[in-house]
Amino acid sequence: MTHAAGLIGPNAIIQFGEAVAALEGVAGRERLFDEAGQKAYLSHPPTALVPETDVLRLHAEFRRFATDNRRRSASWLAGRRTADYILAHRIPGFAQAIILSLPRFIAAPLLGAAIAKHAWTFTGSGRFQRGRGQGFSFEIQDCVLCRGLTSERAECEYYCGAFERLYAVLVDPDVKVVETACKASGGACCRFAFTWGEGIRRALSRALDPVGARAQQPNR
Repeated sequence: MTHAAGLIGPNAIIQFGEAVAALEGVAGRERLFDEAGQKAYLSHPPTALVPETDVLRLHAEFRRFATDNRRRSASWLAGRRTADYILAHRIPGFAQAIILSLPRFIAAPLLGAAIAKHAWTFTGSGRFQRGRGQGFSFEIQDCVLCRGLTSERAECEYYCGAFERLYAVLVDPDVKVVETACKASGGACCRFAFTWGEGIRRALSRALDPVGARAQQPNR
């Protein structure tokens, strides 16, 4: 299915604004939206897809006056809040119950497939895919949040927060998601690697690489 390029879900703006307000206060949020030319979104929160350039302007403006740690915290919190919205309003309760009832090594890729199906809502004109190579990961090509940015560090904490929250609630409460490659810092794409609790880590290893898992088993 083809979707309009250059548009992204409204939570990229709404939840980022809420995260900034939580960290910088309502006045800080108003300043950000005003100086980014996006003040209309405060009086009329978006209910449909928004231009991804509006999201870029907000992040660029916040980068201009916020400290590095504050900015990264706001981006991560916005992603987490977006995941909470998805859990409350976009994934039906029966679907969540099914995922929770499954063995976690099955639930993890199943949830990943659902995320991939709806990726256009949060990647805009970027391209989402399951990571290649060892381990469980997601990749975003031409990521909106770091497009045109040069940095010494990974910049896409928003997606780390969102993916980690979804998987912590539905698959493994001990999961951690880290951006191990970022277009802004010279990566070929933005890559988000998952680290699991011990039980699911062993099960996923066997499911994703059964030959390697058997090879690691001690001889009896």
